[in-house]
Amino acid sequence: VVGVGASVDFQLITDDNTSFTSPAILATTGVTAVASLTANARFTLKVPQLSLQAMQRYLGCQYVISGATTTAGTVTADIAVDVQTAG
Repeated sequence: VVGVGASVDFQLITDDNTSFTSPAILATTGVTAVASLTANARFTLKVPQLSLQAMQRYLGCQYVISGATTTAGTVTADIAVDVQTAG
């Protein structure tokens, strides 16, 4: 179930501990309306060069839902050195 007005923000984060209790955001997709997402939607976040100085020991991904409760859908995240594109 997707609540009316639900949105999501995908973020690349870093922290000095594995619990990610106080993560710093390195990159973000910005807020996207959940209603506009389609099956197999894909987002790519690149680490800005300036963020390399701010990078801590651990790297992770998170998503933040706002606006309404969402109880449907699946998110898969990968961290890679290079992203393969069709072509």
